[in-house]
Amino acid sequence: MKNILTARIFLQNPRDEVLVLRRSHRDNYRPGEYDLPGDGVEADERPDLALIREVREETGIVLTREAMSLVYASAGVNQVSGDNVVRLFYTGDTQADEVVLSHEHHSYEWVGADKASELITHPSHAEALRYIRDNNIGPRLAS
Repeated sequence: MKNILTARIFLQNPRDEVLVLRRSHRDNYRPGEYDLPGDGVEADERPDLALIREVREETGIVLTREAMSLVYASAGVNQVSGDNVVRLFYTGDTQADEVVLSHEHHSYEWVGADKASELITHPSHAEALRYIRDNNIGPRLAS
C-alpha cells in the first residue's frame, strides 16, 4: 500500500466558467469521464507547484501561485489499488480561454458551476465542489 497525494483545481475564466476535461477513452482509469485539471504530486514536489506543472502539461495554461488558493482536502482509500490517497483541491483564475490538451484528455469544456456539478462524477471531486458551493468559498462558484 502506498500513500498518494493529488492536487486538482476548479479553474475559472473571466466568465465564471469552470474548466472540465474529458479523459481519453483509452485511459485505464475512468475512461471518458469528466475530470478536473491536476493529478499526482511527485515525492519531491510541493503540491501547489505540482498543480502548476500538471495544469501546464494537461492544458497549456500557465498558472501562478498567486492565482490559486487551497480550499478543500479529503483523504480515503482508493477502491481499486487500496492505496491511501490525500486529495487537495484549489480554486483559481485564468484569463486563458484556449486549451491545448495533452494525450490524457480528448476534449474540454468551460461550463457554469451548475453544469460542472452535473459533469463531475468522481465522488471526492463532486464532494469538494459541493463543499465549495455550500460554503460560498470562491463566491463565483456559488449557485
